[in-house]
Amino acid sequence: MISRPLPCTFAALVCAAGAALAQDAAPQRAAQLQAAVDAALPTKGFSIWTSAEGDLDGDGIADLAAVVVDLSGEGPREERLLVLAGTPGGGYTPLSVSGQFCRANKFYNLEITATSLLVQGVWRAEPSGMDSFTMQFRYNPKLRDFELIGREDLAENDDARSSYRASVNYLAKVAIYTRIAGKKRKDLKAPLKQPAVLRLRGFNCGDESPMDPLVYINEDFTVRR
Repeated sequence: MISRPLPCTFAALVCAAGAALAQDAAPQRAAQLQAAVDAALPTKGFSIWTSAEGDLDGDGIADLAAVVVDLSGEGPREERLLVLAGTPGGGYTPLSVSGQFCRANKFYNLEITATSLLVQGVWRAEPSGMDSFTMQFRYNPKLRDFELIGREDLAENDDARSSYRASVNYLAKVAIYTRIAGKKRKDLKAPLKQPAVLRLRGFNCGDESPMDPLVYINEDFTVRR
């Protein structure tokens, strides 16, 4: 059942009280979240860039996933993907945190579906097209951490009616590549050699890893291995 707000014309006192409580709660909520971020990353001045809430570890309590950044230093920004586990009292405790994350040029979108965390990073967003990646992390109770189970990289050029997509399924250990240019299309399926589980804790986007494609379909539709 979805609760709907009371019209203020009929319940002015209730609405005024509700608005006052919301204003009072917002700073407290922000302070609570910042304290949880500081507990997970005590040596840095990280703040939340974007976040999503949902029950990721399956205990019936809402958790929080966030991309956090530290802009205080010189050079490239420090950036982490952080998951905070919700507690029965309404607080949070650190569950997992990455190493240096991906530094998407434009923005991130986070979505929680069941026990999966979808992280979309956008490198380019223009009227002519978009370049992005999407990672899917899933909570693994045996590891008490999240593992990377899928990734998709997508480059779209609307002006040239072309696109390139690389989709990796780490559970099935297979990668599918698709290049489209006008009416021309080429698909390629390749096995993925993955020696170990890719965990969120300590995950570093800059590392050489099995995320890198094993093959590539060039713009002339030839396959490079």
